Amino acid sequence: MITKEDLKAFISDKRNAEDLKGRIEEVEALLYDPRRAVLTGMPMARSSWNGSALERTVEKYSEALDALRLQYIEQRTIITNRLLRIERELSLLPSEYQQIIRLHYIDGLTLDETADKCFISRRHLTNLQNKALELLGCGAA
Repeated sequence: MITKEDLKAFISDKRNAEDLKGRIEEVEALLYDPRRAVLTGMPMARSSWNGSALERTVEKYSEALDALRLQYIEQRTIITNRLLRIERELSLLPSEYQQIIRLHYIDGLTLDETADKCFISRRHLTNLQNKALELLGCGAA
């Protein structure tokens, strides 16, 4: 059985993973993009790094990047496991209910966006969502 908190936690975990991915991309840009000279303000040949402050800074950024990548992998594992549990439970619902739960809780759409995608009123969507949550054992929204 899944709870409404499991569904909400999935969205939160997904956002955390997206934030981590953005931070990874920022650090990678600082380290690897030859067009950016953010670390020193001036481009330098790698041969002039020996023992320099730049070398130490690059090492710190590299270590931070490794830690972020590890956190990202761990977060993706949590998301995958949570999604598998959710999907197992959703498979027991009629397809209309599955779609509503997926759009709102997994894809992160608002209720209005979900209603528009399903071509139904928000009120009808809320009723269907409440019924889906009830069938999942989560109670009403």
